[in-house]
Amino acid sequence: MIVASTGLTLQDLPTNPSAACATPKVQQAFLRCKMTGPSPSCCKGLDAVFVYSSVSAGCLCYPQVLYKVIETAAAASLDVPGLLQQCVARFAMRADWAMKQHTSCPAIGLDASVSSLALQMGDVPLIPSNSSNPRPTWAWKNLLQTGDLMEQQPELVHALAAGPVLGYSCLKLVMLTITCIAPVFFVLHHGILMRFSAQYKQLEPGQQLVSCQHAAYVVVFGLQLIPQTLLAMQAFFKLWTAEYAAGSELPVLLGVVVMARVALYLVEACVRSVVRWSWVLFLHHSLYFVVLVVAIWSQSPCAFMIGLVLDLFACHEMPLYLVLLGYRLKWPQRTTKSLMTFALGYYTITRLLQTAMVLYMIIVWAGYPAVRTTPAFIVVATLFGAFSVIQAYTLVIYRAIGRKLGENKKGDQLADDETAAEEA
Repeated sequence: MIVASTGLTLQDLPTNPSAACATPKVQQAFLRCKMTGPSPSCCKGLDAVFVYSSVSAGCLCYPQVLYKVIETAAAASLDVPGLLQQCVARFAMRADWAMKQHTSCPAIGLDASVSSLALQMGDVPLIPSNSSNPRPTWAWKNLLQTGDLMEQQPELVHALAAGPVLGYSCLKLVMLTITCIAPVFFVLHHGILMRFSAQYKQLEPGQQLVSCQHAAYVVVFGLQLIPQTLLAMQAFFKLWTAEYAAGSELPVLLGVVVMARVALYLVEACVRSVVRWSWVLFLHHSLYFVVLVVAIWSQSPCAFMIGLVLDLFACHEMPLYLVLLGYRLKWPQRTTKSLMTFALGYYTITRLLQTAMVLYMIIVWAGYPAVRTTPAFIVVATLFGAFSVIQAYTLVIYRAIGRKLGENKKGDQLADDETAAEEA
């Protein structure tokens, strides 16, 4: 039985709550809150669907709807009662709900007809799927989904970028990662290279620093290789859901994996500005930092994804750093040349895959009005061309090292090869 009281009237509420209270817009409002927690974006979104919407306004006045929302949200680790109270106290949310103190909702008895409410908040795609043509969970075209978010759900993009998952949670991991870099160099220099490499001991300090840097790349990139590839494949090719956006995968990928590379690149850029200057290395690292800054400051998910692709394949350069380490420490020539052959083949394959992925994103996103006009997308797409040139020159450097290894048997060293090899 339904009995109206003062405040809202029954005429103000949806006549068919089972349909009106489970629309995609209602689900998106709670998804935003799941990603950001109580925030202006979240609370304004709740007002939009429960106060100003002509379809779902007043939905939470139905006790059965409220119970279903609380139950569904709890399974997705979202505390709806606490969320609603904080939105009212901190952000003056106007939405009302049953059982709130001094509620203006009419008194409504439980209605069994509302029990069919089909509301999802957990593993639901951030981009609503067409029921007749649902988006596949894993697919190559999911590379484009951040562009689809910019087109269809721009408010979710802002919520994700400004939310706690990519905010404080990520910052804590960043600080932890940066703290570990100096101990890595200490252990490699004093605990391993000085003890087990006679050639390393004979190098002058500048060469030792460069060689230790290469050893750090081998160790860190080697440890990252499999975890980063798995995390990146999930970010690239798996359909993003609320559970994924609010989970730990993205903070780990950014705060630990990417930031470790940022710290190492920063150390190397500073060192090589003083010791054995390399214009190629300096330009490469500068472009990397520009992409990173543009993606972060612009909050552009498309620039962010292109940056993630470039970072993933930077990690896959680990075999080439192993070659450089062996070259500088004068490992047996057969071993170094075998590593060189493998590293060059592996480098070529991974660079072709990187180019295919980025060009696919750039070409298709160029047809998205919400993407192609953003300065961040234009800048990062342009910088990718510069990256391609730098990476092509990398092949010249390693070819020079290979020629030097071959010429050493004859005692003949070519000046051009010497110059190119020292760029590394």
